[in-house]
Amino acid sequence: MTSRYLPALFVIFCLFIVTSFLFVKESSSIEGFKSEEGMVTGFGSRKGTKRSTYTIVEYRVNDAVYACHSRGFGYPAWKVGDQVRVLYSTIDPSNSRISRIDEIYSHTLLFSFFLFTSLLFLLVNFIAFKIRGRPLF
Repeated sequence: MTSRYLPALFVIFCLFIVTSFLFVKESSSIEGFKSEEGMVTGFGSRKGTKRSTYTIVEYRVNDAVYACHSRGFGYPAWKVGDQVRVLYSTIDPSNSRISRIDEIYSHTLLFSFFLFTSLLFLLVNFIAFKIRGRPLF
């Protein structure tokens, strides 16, 4: 293997390390959480935007009502009144996540996308070099 691929391999290796670290961190952040049914009560928007970008879910734990805000990408996937499963901490019930893969592992999914794209780019460039005798980029 020539040295021209070393920077790309280094970037891919770093992305793999970061993705693995985020997976472990996000997995451990919900360790010991319990599950409860919640109801979508509304939508909110991030600072500086006018459109709804996150969902507000209310759920009950020991007769106390708590609210959970989604972390997902893009527009909310639910409507007001929908039932949603919420994971909450037994120590601090206000610490919660909506029980959906893009809500729990949002950072891991984002870096997995970058990792996959980098691998695809490296593979296409490698194949092009083998066929054409020179890389695409």
